Amino acid sequence: MLQVFRTGFALGIVLLFGLARLILPLRMIERVGWAVMLWAFRVRLKVYGRPASGGVLMLANHVSWIDIAALGRIVPACFVAKAEVGGWPVIGAAARRIGCLFVDRGSRKGAQGVAADVAALIGHGKDVIVFPEGTTGPGDGVLRFQSALTGLAGAGQIAVQPVALVYPRQHDRDVAAWLGDATLLPHALKLARSGGITLEAWFEPPFLAADRKQAARQSEAIVTARLLARIGDQAETLKRAA
Repeated sequence: MLQVFRTGFALGIVLLFGLARLILPLRMIERVGWAVMLWAFRVRLKVYGRPASGGVLMLANHVSWIDIAALGRIVPACFVAKAEVGGWPVIGAAARRIGCLFVDRGSRKGAQGVAADVAALIGHGKDVIVFPEGTTGPGDGVLRFQSALTGLAGAGQIAVQPVALVYPRQHDRDVAAWLGDATLLPHALKLARSGGITLEAWFEPPFLAADRKQAARQSEAIVTARLLARIGDQAETLKRAA
């Protein structure tokens, strides 16, 4: 009975949080809302390093929708998300409210348009979070960071901060990984029933990138090294065609 209650409560938090983001002023609910969501699903969040600020592009590996809640809890930044998210009930509208940028990952023109928006945000001192793998992975390695998806356009130095999202135990990765065509509700139920997981967010030292290729390759190498250090040789980089 307790497990059923916790599961229902966690799912209720997701719905209420989504609705609250549509109605209430953003600053009233931003970090508190994400914190409550993580608590409801028993996600133990550990933060290492310090998030940079003042117009920084953060490039992170991507395992689950949980990543968004965790980073939203830590950093008041804009996200770049795939175009499909904009059409999701509640979540899509909430994402638009916080200034989320949507990109058609199959369209070069769409990616270029988002790159211009990212440049504008960073130019105004806003921080932007991008998942340049273009999809979620199983958490035991890093898919290739695709330079076209970094949100950078052309040349010109910009501050880049790699962010390694590490689910340290196999149990954590098995529960968190949101792969393929998996839908949100069954995955959320699985998480709620799991007994809790741990997520480590490692904010690595920022560097200046001269172009998007340097930003992608250097960030990928740094995030891969962190995964290797935390979960061992199973974190071999999985290469995909750029």
